[in-house]
Amino acid sequence: TGERVGQLFGFISDGFYQTTAELQSRATTVGYQPQLGDLKYKDLNNDGVINQLDVAPIGPQSPYITFGSTLGYSRKGFDFSVLVQGVANRVIVANANSMLAFQNGGFGQAFEQHLDRWTPTNPNASYPRLWLGTNTNNQLVSTFWARSGDYVRLKNIELGYTLPSKLCKNIKVQGIRVFANATNLVTFNADKYLDPEGFSSNYPIQRVFNFGVNLKL
Repeated sequence: TGERVGQLFGFISDGFYQTTAELQSRATTVGYQPQLGDLKYKDLNNDGVINQLDVAPIGPQSPYITFGSTLGYSRKGFDFSVLVQGVANRVIVANANSMLAFQNGGFGQAFEQHLDRWTPTNPNASYPRLWLGTNTNNQLVSTFWARSGDYVRLKNIELGYTLPSKLCKNIKVQGIRVFANATNLVTFNADKYLDPEGFSSNYPIQRVFNFGVNLKL
């Protein structure tokens, strides 16, 4: 009640379990026995149990601001166009398969960011301890996985050249235009491992390059 539409709810992360004493003294996690290197969460209602009653608003899923701009220019047969788009003031959750190690029942791969996983000698890691398949504690929606969803993306850029009409007449065609374009060429966002538009997918959004010729016969 009182929150905006599209509000994201989750647990409040409180770091990793670093010692056996922490495991024994922390609030009980319903349905899970934490291990060293697992995420721990704040017991917001102080009842000694981590459950759905400890969920809190952690950020807006829907952006406050959506923006974009299309620019174009043509001169002496050359034409150029560019589309830039982005969003601001949005939170996304980075716990999809494209961000997790050894997902899909343990048959999935690991990625570069998992080199900085928790170990006893790396207590200030950026990723929990490694696990296979699904971890019902570490994969909970929480502030640990919350990331800024703000981005600016060069969505499309195209450069073309239309041959002069006199040259086209000599080869008996009405027009010839050669072009090159690219989609999703550059993205500016806070997390280099996370695609802000494809964060919930198994695969990031692809960067595509096209080259071609248009003929008018």
